Amino acid sequence: MRLEDLLNAQLSQAAELFGQNRPEEARATLEAAGRLAPGDVSVLCALGNVAGQADDFHEALKWFERAGAMDGASAPVRYYQGLALQKLQRHEEALAAFDRALALFPDFFEALNDSANSLRALGRPEQGLPRLDRAAALRPDSFQVYFNRGLVLGDLKRHEEEAQDYDRTLALNPGFVDAWVNSAAAFASLGNFSQALSRIQRALAAEPAYAEGLFIRAGIEYNIKDYKGSAADFETVIGHGPRHPRHAEALSGLAHVHAATKRHDLACRTLEQLRAVAPDYPQVTGRLLANQMMCSEWASFDADIEAIKRQMAQGLPGIPPFPLLGLLDDPALHLQAAQALVSEEYPPKPRPLADGIAYRHDRIRLAYVSADFHEHATAMLMAGVFEAHDRSRFELIGISLGPDDSSALRERVKRGFSQFIDVPLKADREVAELIRSLEVDIAVDLKGFTTDTRFGVFAHRPAPVQVSYLGYPGTTGAPYIDYVIADPQVLPEALRPHFSEQAVWLPHSYQCNDDQRAIADQQVTRADAGLPADAFVFASFNNSFKLTPPTFDGWMRILHAVPDSVLWLLGSSTLQQENLHREAQARGIDPSRLVFARRLPPAEHLRRLQLADLYLDNLPYNAHTSASDALWAGLPVVTCTGTAFAGRVATSLLTAIGLPELVCAGQPAYEQRAVELALERGELMALRQRLGSNRHTHPLFDTERFTRYLEEAYAHMVRLHEDGLPPAAFRLDEAGMPSRL
Repeated sequence: MRLEDLLNAQLSQAAELFGQNRPEEARATLEAAGRLAPGDVSVLCALGNVAGQADDFHEALKWFERAGAMDGASAPVRYYQGLALQKLQRHEEALAAFDRALALFPDFFEALNDSANSLRALGRPEQGLPRLDRAAALRPDSFQVYFNRGLVLGDLKRHEEEAQDYDRTLALNPGFVDAWVNSAAAFASLGNFSQALSRIQRALAAEPAYAEGLFIRAGIEYNIKDYKGSAADFETVIGHGPRHPRHAEALSGLAHVHAATKRHDLACRTLEQLRAVAPDYPQVTGRLLANQMMCSEWASFDADIEAIKRQMAQGLPGIPPFPLLGLLDDPALHLQAAQALVSEEYPPKPRPLADGIAYRHDRIRLAYVSADFHEHATAMLMAGVFEAHDRSRFELIGISLGPDDSSALRERVKRGFSQFIDVPLKADREVAELIRSLEVDIAVDLKGFTTDTRFGVFAHRPAPVQVSYLGYPGTTGAPYIDYVIADPQVLPEALRPHFSEQAVWLPHSYQCNDDQRAIADQQVTRADAGLPADAFVFASFNNSFKLTPPTFDGWMRILHAVPDSVLWLLGSSTLQQENLHREAQARGIDPSRLVFARRLPPAEHLRRLQLADLYLDNLPYNAHTSASDALWAGLPVVTCTGTAFAGRVATSLLTAIGLPELVCAGQPAYEQRAVELALERGELMALRQRLGSNRHTHPLFDTERFTRYLEEAYAHMVRLHEDGLPPAAFRLDEAGMPSRL
């Protein structure tokens, strides 16, 4: 038998043995062939492939390198070298080997496909896309190339195209479970949770215990508010142990579930576990601190604040932007956090829907977009504005992204719109396309980065003019939000560099109010509220996340100076109350001087506010709606002006109601003013009388006047756009006339 025939026979025998799962015998056969022809490239490559199939990639690379030394012009040999190097995570070398193969054979399908995987691993997915495009052109029937292309497009956050490529993959291979899982993740990224859920259920029907599928389903369930299902799936993934690649992410997801269900103590414990196994996990310290604030758990407050500052100084996203507003009075960091979130979660889409369009309607089509059109602070403030809009100039559209609570306020809000469109389950892209189809001139985001945000809708640029208003007291950092509604108090000139939006200054307060809000008429006594009859009652009904240790220190000093006083707070949980009692005692204050109130319907809450003597504001995140609640109920508010927007809102409200003497510059002056008013009851009584009178004469609660100013601002935005001019900051004077800065 000729040597060539003998070698071919041994190669065939080795292949048959390997197919029978007898790798050692296959290897022995090949080694015998190698002794017959020591330099035969086919034998060397076969030995490399046997080693690779046994996951011994160092051994495989040795054989492929010997083959390359024998035949440097063999494209397959260079490809095999690249494959072994890729398995060894030596991606730069792998890419060089694949490129040598492609230089020898430009249409080498496998080298095109696999080199794109190394480019992904090197953080250069965009360079792999042309290779995959070429591979798809060579073999349009290959499901693997479409799957890999989907991975690349996912890295590039081009989720619509990603989903399309997974659909192509599944059309060619319907049983490919990973493609069902990744397809579900792509649709979830698009906000299309109904499609995402159906696809992940298809994957888990095939592999019910597949941890990656359970992890993706948990995220989908979280977004559709199936918190019980989400927690169960995250816990199953966590149960696979710290070595599972999704372990840390599952802990993070479970913490989100606990926070959403207001079980902040469990969120804290889960985040502590996460920090223990993954101390560098993005924002873990910031999120832990945010949940601790909800429980008034301050043991590590100072250390965590310093850690967040260090992370942000390094350019890392130390904390989500919304909780940051309540922790650091630093507008530069607020902008940094917002821009980081937008870059990661809500980047501008490559094909904006309404870019450059000017509709020139007879009436301005104005869409308010929110998840809060129910019994919520935003709806309470805005309801009167919706009703007061001039229908001869504006066509009002409500885009509702949140729940229908069947409340009277929900029904009132709906009646305030020409069209009210309920789309809580639609994907961000679908909502954006709806807004575009309605030819909306101005889309107003009332959420920002607060709970249940759908900021991704605005990333599609569904309207030619896009505005941030009311819900988020800071910059969004988003290049596609053109304007922020403000006033000279909340956004002075010094803050403009820290806002990505163009500022629009209304002449009084930026905050709208509803002058039709009802105050319950039933009698209520201090005894009903658990308050001592003769004590001076300081009140603060902010959410607990706004209460920082420095603010609490100041309040305790005030209680020391006013011995017959109590502090009336909104109780959020038993744990929070226990913690605040302990903190008061540590500062020398009898815990019984802290009285906690339960939540009540709005009209009843306004009525009970009248039992208090003086409202104490928070820093660095002021009372906003809760401050206007107090003022509407006739309760004076004392505030300290902060640096950032969130810490200047009460200053704006008090200026607009004609009580600027309740605005203090600095913590010592704030504390002194509160003590003076508690000890000089005559001055406080005079302030209460002025407040009662000013409610009906000053701008703060003049809904009609406010709405006219807001309308002039909207009209000027549209004029600038229709004139082909870019968004520009402007100020309205008392007559509602705009002037550019």
